[in-house]
Amino acid sequence: MRKQAHLEKIEKVIEGLTPREQLKLVEKLAQRLRKTGLATKKGLDWRKLYGLGKGLWGKEDAQDYVNRQREDFLNSIMRGDEDFKAGRFKRWSEVKENV
Repeated sequence: MRKQAHLEKIEKVIEGLTPREQLKLVEKLAQRLRKTGLATKKGLDWRKLYGLGKGLWGKEDAQDYVNRQREDFLNSIMRGDEDFKAGRFKRWSEVKENV
C-alpha cells in the first residue's frame, strides 16, 4: 500500500474517534516523538538574524520606527477597549489585520 493511501486510511479511522480519544492519541504520538528527539525544542541562533532588517526602515531611524509601531499598537488596543466597553465585540478574524 502506498504511504499516502495508508495515511488517508489512518486519517479516516481517526475521524471516527471521539475528541477525547483523538486527544489521547495526540498525547501518545507526542510522547513517542519526544523520545526520538525530533520534537525537541531547539534554541534560536540570534546571530543568523543579524542584518535581516536591513532596508526595512528605509531612511527612517530604527528607533523612530519601533516607537511608531508601539504607538500604533497601543492605539489599536485602546480602540478595541472602547469597543469592548460599548458592548461591540468583534471576532479575532475581523481585527487581527489592524493589530
